[in-house]
Amino acid sequence: MKALQILATMCMHPRVKPYQAKELASICKVSLATTYYALSQLRKAGLVEHVQNGYILSTVILSAGALYQQQLACMSVQTLMEELYVTKNSKATKH
Repeated sequence: MKALQILATMCMHPRVKPYQAKELASICKVSLATTYYALSQLRKAGLVEHVQNGYILSTVILSAGALYQQQLACMSVQTLMEELYVTKNSKATKH
C-alpha cells in the first residue's frame, strides 16, 4: 500500500527533476527503508525508473496518462458535438 501512496505522490506532483527517496519518505511520512522497498517494488513493476539523481515516473505511466487525456478530449468534443446537434435540432423544430 505504501508503494501506491508513493506512486500517487509522484503522479500528483509531476516534475522534470527526479524525486529523491529521502524526499518521498518525508512527503509520504514513511520510513526511508519502507520508501526504498516501495520504490524497488515499483521499479520491478515498471512504474518508476531509477535515474542517476533519483526516481522518475516510467514511460508506462506517462503514456497511460497521455492516452487518458487524449480520450477525455475526444469525449469532450463528442459531447460538445452532440449538444450542438440537439440545440440545432430543437431550434429547427420551433420554427
